[in-house]
Order: sequence, then structure tokens, then C-alpha cells
Amino acid sequence: MSQRQYVRSVQRALSILEVLMRDGERSVGQLEAELGLSKGSVHRLLKTLQTSGFVAQNPFTRKYGLSPHSRRLCYLALGSVDLRERTLPFLQELQKASGENVSLAILEGDEVVYLERLGSQQLLSINIGVGARFRPHCTAAGKVLLAYLPPAVRRALVTARPLERYTRYTIADPDHLLKTLDQVAKQGWAECDREIDEAVSSVAAPVRDYTGRVVAAVNVVGPSFRLTDRVRRGVVPLLLRAVVAASSALGWEPEEDPRRRQADAGIQNSRQ
Repeated sequence: MSQRQYVRSVQRALSILEVLMRDGERSVGQLEAELGLSKGSVHRLLKTLQTSGFVAQNPFTRKYGLSPHSRRLCYLALGSVDLRERTLPFLQELQKASGENVSLAILEGDEVVYLERLGSQQLLSINIGVGARFRPHCTAAGKVLLAYLPPAVRRALVTARPLERYTRYTIADPDHLLKTLDQVAKQGWAECDREIDEAVSSVAAPVRDYTGRVVAAVNVVGPSFRLTDRVRRGVVPLLLRAVVAASSALGWEPEEDPRRRQADAGIQNSRQ
């Protein structure tokens, strides 16, 4: 291959990545039409990008999209930095108010990835480091991130592979988990009580961007013996206030949003 041909191939591959980054998943035919390339060229470029780890094929739609590796690079370069910077003041406020570990997480493929973590000053603290990954079904943050996906995507992720049982409290039945996710979406927050570890409990709520789309979850986690009552009586209203403020910082402008009313009411009750 000549240098000119090599440069042209790189340019075409970058054009494919640009379309996938901008528009999301695309079929070979759609990329062929949008980029004016032959079907054979698009297919070869996609296979090269897939082999290199930059593109992945959705097993359900058969379309191509950015791989977790590519999304991670994009997120670290752009989105996650902005997300972390904009939400950090509210995470710090929540950590100070709750006295427990507070973290920020996103859904990447079928895993929850933690972008930020503020440790507790308590004697016993739960250590979840930045970059840690977990299956979503056994964490409060994961349940939140699953709950606000389109129903078909949510079901596909829940049923794609067996739900591992980490403790006797882990929800390992897909139908049970889907019902739980419906409830999470209705009430606006999720909790996990000893589901990933019998000594750990957590509660989480969604963070939205300017479009109203859920882009992350804020998680409060601590030892089960210390957090159980606080999940019910104190942490939830503080958490809801924090995610509403964080979402507003990302440009979300709710119109009489029930989560805001729920947060405000819960905060007032917690002060009485």
C-alpha cells in the first residue's frame, strides 16, 4: 500500500469514527450512504477498527458503534472531565452532609464504572476506587443507570448473561430485577442492602444532562449496620437534593419535576 493509499484509509476510518461518535450506532448500509463509500470498503474498515478495539458490533441490532475503549477515551477527554468538574461541589456537599462515602458512576456497556469517589471520615469506610467496575444488578448506582434505559435496552442488558449472585441478598432473577428497576424509575432512587457484600449498603439517584437524559448516578455507600436507618430517614432526601443540583449544573431545567418536590419535602422532614 502506497503512502497516499494509507493516508486515505486512515482518513476514511476516522470519518467512520466521527459518524459513530456523532450519531451513534450505524449499519454498514447507513455508513455506505453517509460517507459515499462502497459497501466492501466500509466493511473492511469496520473490521479493522473492530480488530483494533475501536468499534464494536451490537449483538442485538447487528449495527456498529464505538467500543467501550473508544467511549472511555472520548469520555475521559471530554465528557467525564466536564461531568466530574460540574458535579464535584455537590458530591462534596453530600459527603459532608451524609458522613458516608459518595461516588459518581456511569454505565459503560454492561458495567458500572466509578468516575469519582469521596471517602468517608468515619472509622469504618468502604473503599471504592476511581475506575472500579461492577455488574450493575448488585449496586444502587447500577440499578439507577439500568432503570432509566429504554425498556428494550434494559431488558437486553439484564438478560444478556446470568446475574451473578454475590450474597444471599443479591437479585439474581431477571424478572425480579426488572420489576425492581420499574420501581426505581417511579420513585427516583435505588438502594442495595447487602447485595454485593453483606457488610455494605448503598443508595443512589440519577444525574441528568441538559436534555433530561440520565448520564450518571450519585451513590452513597457505607457499612450496613450504620447506613440502614439513614437510607430511610436521612440520606435519601440529601441525595435527591444533590442530584437535582448536579443536574441543574449540567443544564437540566425541570418543569415541576416530582424529584425536586420529593427532595424538598424530604429535606424539610429531615430537619424536623
